[in-house]
Amino acid sequence: MVPDGCTHVAGRDLLTPDQLRTLEALAYREGEAYDSYLALERGLEYFFGCGGQGVVGYTRWRKHLFVVGGLLAAEGRRGKLLSQLMDFAVRNRLEISFLNILGRDVPAFRNAGFAVSKVGEEPVVPLDTCTWQGADYAWVRRQENFCTRSGVQFDEIVPDPKCDTFLNVIAPEIHEVSRDHLEHTVYGRELSMMVGRLDPEAMFRKRLFVARKDGRIEAFVIANPGRNGDLWSVETYRKRVDATRGVIAFLITQISRQLRAEDVKLLSLCQVPTLRVKCGTPSDSAFVTNGMAFWWKYLPWFYDPPRQYHFKSRFRPQYRECFVATYPKTRIAPMLAFFFKWGVIVPDLKRLPLQMLKRMAKWKNHERLADPVTEPYVLYQGSLDDSPPSFHLEPADRPASEHAVAGATEFEKSTILVP
Repeated sequence: MVPDGCTHVAGRDLLTPDQLRTLEALAYREGEAYDSYLALERGLEYFFGCGGQGVVGYTRWRKHLFVVGGLLAAEGRRGKLLSQLMDFAVRNRLEISFLNILGRDVPAFRNAGFAVSKVGEEPVVPLDTCTWQGADYAWVRRQENFCTRSGVQFDEIVPDPKCDTFLNVIAPEIHEVSRDHLEHTVYGRELSMMVGRLDPEAMFRKRLFVARKDGRIEAFVIANPGRNGDLWSVETYRKRVDATRGVIAFLITQISRQLRAEDVKLLSLCQVPTLRVKCGTPSDSAFVTNGMAFWWKYLPWFYDPPRQYHFKSRFRPQYRECFVATYPKTRIAPMLAFFFKWGVIVPDLKRLPLQMLKRMAKWKNHERLADPVTEPYVLYQGSLDDSPPSFHLEPADRPASEHAVAGATEFEKSTILVP
């Protein structure tokens, strides 16, 4: 049952051309987080608000919806879109989890009845103030200089699905690099939901940057857009196992320089899950906080947040806090289902022992990773986070069915079902 004026579509391939254009335009123009453009990934369902003025992409587990990309609507329409989505959930007895909301929207979600918990932080580089000079950036410059001396070249490729050269030459080589990279991970495959999957034939406005040496692509980075082009996210980066040392750092540095020349404001390095979750709020779910803290401390071979933080912190970013918002409450089963659907707790059992041995060898050799407690820490204070909540909950256009009203809570009846 869908509220009047709203639309549900069961998959990206079922969208009409107008709906697909609307979805892409909203993700590009209104997306504020690194995962906003991931709403265009295959395998999601979509809820369009009244008049197609907002959309929510989600994947489903039983009666639970996991939202990817957040509320894709103009700021003044997000409250209405959230209300309509909650109306849809009540009518169909569904639960909702927004997997990545930013700090300034936490009060709005809490006021709407969501349980909100911190799950990590997103490193962002304000390009208008970043100079890459001084001792803080010495490591980054060393990687860049080494790759340059080794003959590595930086290039941007236009991912045009109508270009024969791209489809028949570039795309197969990109897939080859990706396979080589994934073969040496604990998973041996691509993950989903919170990370993008390689799909050269459907890049939309994503940008593709490559590092070449002797004519061969050694590594690539895919950057996702947001905030009408003022935000780009280094969302997917992969390299050959025999690539030049420091090639990913080289690529990110070159991308940063190019984007700054284009007057782009912000470069996101994507969320580091579990980072500083103990610094959340008193109302955070103990299950989420303790589970994330356990992952950081005892399960680094799963997606390896400490090493992610170490690498990304070398670019001296600022940080945006990331939260999960669940309606009507946080429950253990859906959260575990989310990790299974994401894939981070389902490693390839043949690869896992080798990864554990590699990690123990590094511990034995006194590997030193950056410590988030002692490292310089700056909370991002750009336009996204220093303003009041971006929206407030507005009533849905029409009340839900009598069947839904009968099973609704008093909060649902007062804020969603009755205009």
